[in-house]
Amino acid sequence: MNIVEAEKFFKEYDGNSFYMYDQDLLKYNQYRSMKISSKQENIWRIQKAKIYSSEIEKSDKPWLVYFKMDSLLEPCLIIPDSIDIMLDTGKKVESKLDAKNSMNIAETIIGRSDVSAETGWIFRSYHKKCKKQMIEFCRLVERLLNEANKKPELYKISEIYNSKYQLIKYKLKIIT
Repeated sequence: MNIVEAEKFFKEYDGNSFYMYDQDLLKYNQYRSMKISSKQENIWRIQKAKIYSSEIEKSDKPWLVYFKMDSLLEPCLIIPDSIDIMLDTGKKVESKLDAKNSMNIAETIIGRSDVSAETGWIFRSYHKKCKKQMIEFCRLVERLLNEANKKPELYKISEIYNSKYQLIKYKLKIIT
């Protein structure tokens, strides 16, 4: 395996070691034997995320593309670009979303775990001291949840997300 093949293999599985190992053990072992630096892997993650970002508007499941971007970029939070890519992509696709997709993307931004776990892009921005992006994520979430609140069938779920979002704002002392 050469570096071009390694990059292709890495991007094919979005850098997920579990799937690389599970789907092609031989290639995985070859890949690992190359001892590719985490810095290089993060460069590939950013490149792949930019591809997803450019394709999200054409997708019939934009929330799924956004979720893939979330999983792909989480390991490279040391790179401020990852926060900007997620924020810009969310803003770019926002006007094209139906209420359900709006809610799913809001969930990715606020995090899927309990508030105490401090997951999601608002917390990630906070911990990286990216206050401007944190505020922008909050405003985006407010618009996305507002869209979801308009649909009676989504009201109960959107209320849960609204409550969680308010807890996050309170915990981080965010004023939007």
